[in-house]
Amino acid sequence: MPSRELVLVEWLDSRRGEGWVRLDELDSTVTRCRSVGWIVARDRDSVTLAGHLGENPDQCCGDLTIPKKAMLRMTPLSIPKAALAASAK
Repeated sequence: MPSRELVLVEWLDSRRGEGWVRLDELDSTVTRCRSVGWIVARDRDSVTLAGHLGENPDQCCGDLTIPKKAMLRMTPLSIPKAALAASAK
């Protein structure tokens, strides 16, 4: 399987209301999110993470595309060498 970068992305997401609400009760905040996954695609405007990679290097599941404008920070994560060796068996 090709090596993919595992990252933690902190980003802002929109929030939707739950129907009619009084303006003085409106929650106008955004949601601060954290997502962990392997980078499976990226371009000028976005990064796509996948939470699951298959044995076939061309398969993933649980993909999430995050606009770069919504990203606050992206932190590389490392997997302990012992875990990598155990998964290779």
